[in-house]
Amino acid sequence: EMPYSKPASITLSNPDVTRPASSDELTMINDMKTLVPSLEGYDQHNILRWLRSKDGRFDETAEGLRKHMLFRKAWQLDNIKDWVAPECLEKYCGYGFLADKEGNPILMSLLGNMDVDGMLRSVQAVDY
Repeated sequence: EMPYSKPASITLSNPDVTRPASSDELTMINDMKTLVPSLEGYDQHNILRWLRSKDGRFDETAEGLRKHMLFRKAWQLDNIKDWVAPECLEKYCGYGFLADKEGNPILMSLLGNMDVDGMLRSVQAVDY
């Protein structure tokens, strides 16, 4: 059993996310990887961001990361570069992929006057 059943006593008053992880945070990250096996190979920096966003509360962070990893797996987000859009989306839907400064994908969609309901009915749920 991990010794984090109550809120952590770490004070995270500095919102600067670029500061290095403290020894307590590194210990929690390693414990998190033990508790949530799907995090193995997941970037330590991302786990640290989750931990800091929950003000060091281990249990809340673990639960959030567990759900996040299930979501990533369900929507195959780790294979997003291999996704091929259905023909009707390619033909009739104005969209494109952009990237932020770190190279993370951003979907730009021009919905404007498009019949979104009709478009979604013309493709299978697994296609989008």
